Order: sequence, then C-alpha cells, then structure tokens
Amino acid sequence: MKIDLNFNLVSLTGEEIQPAQNAGQLVGQVLSGLNKGNSIKLFDWAIKLWNKEALEVDEVDFDVLKALIEEDQNLTVLSKAQILKRFKK
Repeated sequence: MKIDLNFNLVSLTGEEIQPAQNAGQLVGQVLSGLNKGNSIKLFDWAIKLWNKEALEVDEVDFDVLKALIEEDQNLTVLSKAQILKRFKK
C-alpha cells in the first residue's frame, strides 16, 4: 500500500499554515526523533518522508506508522487528524 504525505497542513480556516508545513516532513521529523522501534526502517521512512517521497508499506507497517502518529505526544490534533484522514484515502 502506498502512503503519500506530500501535502501542506491547513489551519482551522482551511488555509495553508504559514510558513508552510509539509505533513510528510513533519512525520519524518517525528520518526527520526524516536528512541524505540525498528531503527533502520524508521530512519529509512524518515528520509523518504523528509524528501517528500511516498512510502510503500504492507498492512503491518501501515498499522505501526498509524499507531506511532496516533500515540505521539508532540503532534497536535490539527496535524494528526489531517495525516490520519489521508491514510483513509
């Protein structure tokens, strides 16, 4: 399954947040700051997302990524919701 997070986050008014915040780069940054999990896989994902590339994952990896985003204490609901909604597409 392909996950493409190359989009800019929007505010509550529906306008792009300024300065622009790319969802994939935000998730990549979060993944690179983790201290648990499969370090090599998460690092590879972080690099791809930072470079605005889509991820190709299986169902297990999809669930891992989704859980990491849902459980992250530093991401706001504003960003989590937009990213998780993209997963449903």
